[in-house]
Amino acid sequence: MFAARRSTQYTTQASRITHIPKDVREEMLADLSTRFQATDYNLITNNCNHFSNAWAELLTGNPIPEQYVNQAQEILRSPLGQMLIPMMEQMERTYGNVTASGFQAPQ
Repeated sequence: MFAARRSTQYTTQASRITHIPKDVREEMLADLSTRFQATDYNLITNNCNHFSNAWAELLTGNPIPEQYVNQAQEILRSPLGQMLIPMMEQMERTYGNVTASGFQAPQ
C-alpha cells in the first residue's frame, strides 16, 4: 500500500491510497519518465506540478487540484507575472530552458 500526502506551506492534503505493488509502481514511474525528460522541462507548461499530477492520476485515478497544476499560469496572469513574461522569454532565448540540473542550451 502506498499513501501520498500533498503539502504546501499553506495546506496539507491527504491523497488517495493505492494498493499497487512497489514493482508495478516502479514500472509505471519508468514509463512516465519518458514524458518528463529534463530536456522537456518548462517552468510554465511542463514542471514538477505537471509530473505530480500525472503520477497521482496513475496511482489513484485522481488528479491533483488544478490550483497546483496550473500555479505557474496563474502567477503569470497577475500584474507582476505579466511583467515577468518578457524577462523569462529573454532568458529562455539566451540560455534555453531551466532544468533540474541548470540551464538547457537553446537548440
